[in-house]
Amino acid sequence: MSRLIFILSFFICASNANACIPSYIGFGGNQLIEPIIKNVPKISQNYQIKYGDAEGPGKQVIGIYFDNTTDIETLRRYVKSLEFRSMMNDGYREVWTSPDKNKFIVLSVNHEDNATYFELLL
Repeated sequence: MSRLIFILSFFICASNANACIPSYIGFGGNQLIEPIIKNVPKISQNYQIKYGDAEGPGKQVIGIYFDNTTDIETLRRYVKSLEFRSMMNDGYREVWTSPDKNKFIVLSVNHEDNATYFELLL
């Protein structure tokens, strides 16, 4: 499972072919948006939201990439408030699983680029 999560994280970070979605953190429109993504705390004014297909039928990854911050603690508190459980922390990324084990969240910080990543696997 950790190999799959690593591959998914790499896919999101490395792919330039992913479509960008306009910012919808705090989105007030009527489009259908995954509530977990819609309510992610805005830890920087500079961020991108990307999505792509993951391995397996019907799987998707939605990532929010925050620039100019390494504030992973705010995101960690948010994930805990959703009752996700920590599954893995290898010092580079944290993998969290939902109570029903159908969703995964990957948190990571890139200190060199001063960026923090929040990725949701549906």
